[in-house]
Amino acid sequence: MHGKRILYVDDDEAMLRIVAATLPRLAGVEVVTATTGNHALALLGDGRFDLVLLDYELPDFDGAELCAEIRLRVGATTPVVFLSGHEDGPQRHAGMEAGANAFLPKPSPPAAIAAGIAPLLRPGGAAGVLQ
Repeated sequence: MHGKRILYVDDDEAMLRIVAATLPRLAGVEVVTATTGNHALALLGDGRFDLVLLDYELPDFDGAELCAEIRLRVGATTPVVFLSGHEDGPQRHAGMEAGANAFLPKPSPPAAIAAGIAPLLRPGGAAGVLQ
């Protein structure tokens, strides 16, 4: 996974700091953060990311809407993983319908996040959908 870039979108500043500080050490990835959907979309236009990790509830987007917009912009080859307290129910269904590859529960320890995204960062990893 070394050398991979992840865009992490969350309006929870504490989660942003924890994930941005620990995933590079645990998974060898670079983490770029955004606190809004609009900021994330701007970053997607400026650079290449190997995975997008996103919260479902953002101040300017609902997670499914943002996931669908990400899919329009980057296609299906970039995995999208929700890190959300909405891992069950209608939000999960809407997120998967919008093109998410996986849902990870929030909060999750950083080691669990690293393990959850690892398969999607391997070559061909975005081809499958994780549950």
